[in-house]
Amino acid sequence: MRSFTPEAVISNRPSPAFKGYHTDGGKKSRYTTYYERNPFYRAKAIEIHGLVCTACGMDFESTYGFFGAGFIHVHHNKPVSETGPTRINPEVDMSVVCPNCHAMIHRKRDRTLTVSEVRDLLSKRPNKEMRLTALDRKGPA
Repeated sequence: MRSFTPEAVISNRPSPAFKGYHTDGGKKSRYTTYYERNPFYRAKAIEIHGLVCTACGMDFESTYGFFGAGFIHVHHNKPVSETGPTRINPEVDMSVVCPNCHAMIHRKRDRTLTVSEVRDLLSKRPNKEMRLTALDRKGPA
């Protein structure tokens, strides 16, 4: 399996003298295991918890208007990959989270964060005004 450590990523970068274009986006096949999700429980979790991220407060409809309406990820508080087939109660076993928080929850294979832990991490970040100032200095992408 390919390593994606920072060192491995850096070593795959072209030299500073690199100019021009290269090919990216080749098609590859992959064998993977995935776990079934019952859409009924997703709908129930959204009915119970709403559409606002329980970790950071992101509301896609407020941010993106009609395009973001109804969008949210539903997270199993106990990873299905660890529990296997199991009975769940959407009120206590599922949470609604935005894709960014969901990615942080599952970022480390050996350590799944709780929604509460992500909330704690976010409470320790610099305030919003400081982040916006840093973005303004960087300029548009």
